[in-house]
Amino acid sequence: MDLVDIPFTQIDANDIPRPRLQLTIKNPHTNKEFRTWGIIDTGADECALPASYAPILGHNLQAG
Repeated sequence: MDLVDIPFTQIDANDIPRPRLQLTIKNPHTNKEFRTWGIIDTGADECALPASYAPILGHNLQAG
């Protein structure tokens, strides 16, 4: 995999600069997708998404 330089950017003037990537999250069962921004955390072991993304993607959290 190629290394890419990601600039640190601010969301607003009072925010601290962070490395952000544009993401597309897609449910393969419904083909619904959601575009958002993600912050790169080089020390993260896991990734979590807000539950509010589930209905946008047509995913039933209760069904597993």
